[in-house]
Amino acid sequence: MADSSHIPWRQGDFVVVPRSLLSLKLSPSELRVWLALASFCYDTDTCWPSHAAMIADRLPPGTSASTIRKAKRGLERKGLLVTEERHTGSGRETSSVYRIMAPVQTDRGGRRNGPPPRSVSTPLEDDKGIGKPKRRRKGTHAVIDEMMGELE
Repeated sequence: MADSSHIPWRQGDFVVVPRSLLSLKLSPSELRVWLALASFCYDTDTCWPSHAAMIADRLPPGTSASTIRKAKRGLERKGLLVTEERHTGSGRETSSVYRIMAPVQTDRGGRRNGPPPRSVSTPLEDDKGIGKPKRRRKGTHAVIDEMMGELE
């Protein structure tokens, strides 16, 4: 019997996980950080949350910034995360841009099993939004966008 702290599966806010990720040897922290970053990506493969935002909204209480840094280094070594450092106009460091990667899924014979890779551009090129149509968000964000449109 479910209590009030749980909801049915189909009513939640979800992160899609590639099956190929499940077969990798990841530490629990690496998996949680990958999932947390993926949850900030919405309908793209890049995001730029601060450690504070990740700790406040997506990771268990007590998670430290050093745990996040260590997990990100592990994900980078395994090819699951590409990090681009960013700086303000005055040169001050700000949150990095993260590109979430997934391993190529192969069958037992080592043959690629899945869609062909799409072309890749740099995270900042993707997220400038210049000349692009407004992105359509899904789930809760679609409802918020709709409500904001009604207020305009």
